[in-house]
Amino acid sequence: MAASLSASFNRLAVQTLASTSVQQTRQLGVGTMTRCRIVPAESYRAGRAISSTASHRQGDAAPTPLASRLALGNLSPLQPKKARKRVGRGDSSGRGGTSTRGHKGQKARAGNGRPVPGFEGGQMPLHRALPKRGFVNTHKQEFTTLNVDRLQSWIDQGRIDASQPITARELYASGCVTGRLRDGIKLLGNGADFVSSPVNIVISKATPTAIAAIEKAGGSIMTRYYTQRTLQSLIHPERYADRPPPGHARPTHKDDLLYYSDPKNRGFLSFLTPPEVVPRYNADGILVAVPDAFARKVATGSTGSTEAASDRESLETRDAMSALAKEAEHKVAQTEA
Repeated sequence: MAASLSASFNRLAVQTLASTSVQQTRQLGVGTMTRCRIVPAESYRAGRAISSTASHRQGDAAPTPLASRLALGNLSPLQPKKARKRVGRGDSSGRGGTSTRGHKGQKARAGNGRPVPGFEGGQMPLHRALPKRGFVNTHKQEFTTLNVDRLQSWIDQGRIDASQPITARELYASGCVTGRLRDGIKLLGNGADFVSSPVNIVISKATPTAIAAIEKAGGSIMTRYYTQRTLQSLIHPERYADRPPPGHARPTHKDDLLYYSDPKNRGFLSFLTPPEVVPRYNADGILVAVPDAFARKVATGSTGSTEAASDRESLETRDAMSALAKEAEHKVAQTEA
């Protein structure tokens, strides 16, 4: 009887192992037969194998969701490949006392014994032995240069629309100028013979050659003063989507006032402000208009001895030029009469 039970049990084991159904394994009653005391040892081992196979197949049939096995709450860092060496924990640890650094010397000091860059063993380093030369001018203006031939090349390629006003935003967005625009863009006159498209451009500064090339092609140019903040708001308007952009600032330095109020530089103050606001010069560089506050400052000599004398000479020249202008107007009026 035991032999027949063993043979039937082996056949059931083979059928169960060949099957892919967990329910069929459960229906065979493997657990009941393995608990029977009359089953031989080899049949008992076969029953255990069948039970193990059934349990594994049941696990494969219903896998654990990935979200429950891997989440932010059960993440852990990778273990270090090499254990950290704990030093300075007593003599019995084997790494106490000097903490494996030995006695004294450069390599026993703090900072891993590495000197600072430029250290030459104690002698006078070269960067201290040589004298200083020059200085850093904090008032220096750094302009990104742009030649008119490059501007014309961008227009010919269709990367800049010449029918629309051209500002620093269009030049930067099209890649005509790159890098950091600190104080603005200065237009240079290299390749002036290649300029053929009439453009309306507003730029920080421009040379006389560049101005002549733009106007010769039928265009117009105006130089405008920008601070670093107003220039960045012009180039990157998206940064001020949630707040109002800064307004255009007027120059405060004397050199900037004179530059942007000069018509020959096509300064924006020469178009937008009356002559009584800032000092103005004619094409020959002679002062022809002085505001009242500036004239009082010159008259009192508060601008300094050298500047006061120079400004007084400019005022005298202005008066002489005004007299000549009135005389010329009188002669023209008599001729027309």
